[in-house]
Amino acid sequence: MLKYITLANNVKSKRKSYQEQADGYLQVCKVLMKLSFTQKYISKGFYKEIEFSLDEIGKMMSGWIKSTINISKK
Repeated sequence: MLKYITLANNVKSKRKSYQEQADGYLQVCKVLMKLSFTQKYISKGFYKEIEFSLDEIGKMMSGWIKSTINISKK
């Protein structure tokens, strides 16, 4: 995911594509963490911490993607 965030930040011509890829990886991380919790590989407390962090990252990603869309419309 960090790879696509870095690429989106540095390659303006493909920014939206890289942002979408990074967001896709974020969604995969969320699913894998949920699976880890349901399979009891991680504790409920740890899962809640990670879930909160991933949600915050998701909010930041959404804001970044929306700002990119707004900039490209101008």
